Amino acid sequence: MNAKAISCWFLTLALVGCGDFVHHERLTGPFVFVVVYGAEELRSVARYEGHGISVGRIGPVVTDAGWSTNYIVAAVRPEGKPGTAPSYFYLDIAKDSTVGDQYQAVTGPLAKDEFDKAKQKLGLPEFSRHFPNLR
Repeated sequence: MNAKAISCWFLTLALVGCGDFVHHERLTGPFVFVVVYGAEELRSVARYEGHGISVGRIGPVVTDAGWSTNYIVAAVRPEGKPGTAPSYFYLDIAKDSTVGDQYQAVTGPLAKDEFDKAKQKLGLPEFSRHFPNLR
């Protein structure tokens, strides 16, 4: 999925977020997992803005995630392509903002070896939530 398509998907997610079509599950601070009902494959990490509105940060298919007070990490595969090797992302919570580029705090996609280097260097958290049915 290219960057324009991802941006459109996250905008759609933000717009439908105020209805009963989306489930939010709190991670840390303002960050949540977002699951779109009827499209349960779509599990993303988003910033909850209130009033049912979420703005996507990492997705669209998060298969594994972890978080701390400083970072959120996620393994992500493309939508509609189960069995595809994941890409890895991390979000630096201190750099995230509601103003400007919504992806400024997100690093990725990374290959496994790149992610492992960043994990060691930055002390990224372990994956603590796993969604094997989405792999």
